[in-house]
Amino acid sequence: MHPAQGRMERTRPGQDSELRLILIGKSGGGKSATGNTLLGWPEFDSRLQARPTTQVCQGCRGQWNGKALVVIDTADICGPEASTDDLPYETRHCIDLARPGPHALVFVTQVGRFTAEDKAAANHILEAFGKEAARYLIVLFTRREDLGTFSVQDYVDRSGNEALWWLVEKCGNRVCAFNNRAVGAEREGQVNELMGMVEKMVQVNTRAKSKPFFESSAMEAAFGAYLDRGKAKGEDFFSRFCRWIQRPRVLLGCFLSGAFFLLLLYYSLPGHGKEPQAASRL
Repeated sequence: MHPAQGRMERTRPGQDSELRLILIGKSGGGKSATGNTLLGWPEFDSRLQARPTTQVCQGCRGQWNGKALVVIDTADICGPEASTDDLPYETRHCIDLARPGPHALVFVTQVGRFTAEDKAAANHILEAFGKEAARYLIVLFTRREDLGTFSVQDYVDRSGNEALWWLVEKCGNRVCAFNNRAVGAEREGQVNELMGMVEKMVQVNTRAKSKPFFESSAMEAAFGAYLDRGKAKGEDFFSRFCRWIQRPRVLLGCFLSGAFFLLLLYYSLPGHGKEPQAASRL
């Protein structure tokens, strides 16, 4: 543990001297490495492995520009490998770690790797936390070193990726990029760029009479409604299937299909449905 860091001890919740960030995105995008870049030391496990290294949401407290900085590294709560059983618990745990609410939801994805899975993950966040989530959303690209001489805005504009354009438009064109191997002044410059964007977003949201941060109570309410919608869809599908299967024509069709299958099975057995062979002469 870094000597300047503590595990989520709180000063007064919600005070202006604290900024809280939740790192989101599918597994393998570089969330943990980005959290380490923000903190300035390797707090989160970011080893390259076949399975996600972050199994549970975890938070760490550092400092930036005289302010407390709370960074939440998330498990896979929005990607294709997200566990249906663990999703409600881990999402609520993530919300709880960021109380009284995050100032920014930082969607982390790799340069050149924005796929249909990334769009599904982003869409999941917007559906799970409601349209208000877009007010607090920033897109952060890892592997900045792969951009070469291009700026991150040039990369987005030239990508030809409509799914990426959709997300960037949703978040109000708030984009930045990290080289998570950077050290010294380069690392500090990247962190300052992102945190400056966060502070500007806080000011904009405050002037727009929105909350400077995404309140935990609003996130919990939106996520609860999201789970209820999913449950209702499942129940509606099951009830419609039950009504469909009970129709007389459907029952008759199932009976005839089953009978036909048994008949085929019977005649496929050895010694059934074949012409008797003539006895061979001695």
